Amino acid sequence: MAKKFAFRLESLLSLRSHRVEQEKNAMLEIQGKRIAKENEIAENYTMLANAYANKVGTTTIEMLQINYHRQIFIKERIAKLEKERSNLLEIEEQRRKILSDALRDEKVLEKLKERQLENYKHEMNCAENAFMDEIVNNKAARQNMEASR
Repeated sequence: MAKKFAFRLESLLSLRSHRVEQEKNAMLEIQGKRIAKENEIAENYTMLANAYANKVGTTTIEMLQINYHRQIFIKERIAKLEKERSNLLEIEEQRRKILSDALRDEKVLEKLKERQLENYKHEMNCAENAFMDEIVNNKAARQNMEASR
């Protein structure tokens, strides 16, 4: 019975695959946070547009001051959120690099496994051919011995 193919580095390959999954999850988490931040920024821009729209009509000085301070507060919040979003973008870029490295490492091991499997198949094919040749040679030798008797 022929031996079964066994990849020596299978445990390392599964470890690398697990690492890739972890990095994908981390990347998705960071992307989710960034998207949430962008949505929050969009909401604040909408609030700011509403604050600008409240200037229409007759209002009191106090209401104008309140609206003005509200606009300043919203602008400051938008600036803060933009800074947090840029930090998240930097983290996302770092995660993307880590993920690409992990994918590359996994791909290298997968290619190695494929090459070793091809070599194994070739060796098994050669061994099978050699075995068949031996059978044919033995049969021919027996026929020659019987014919010479």
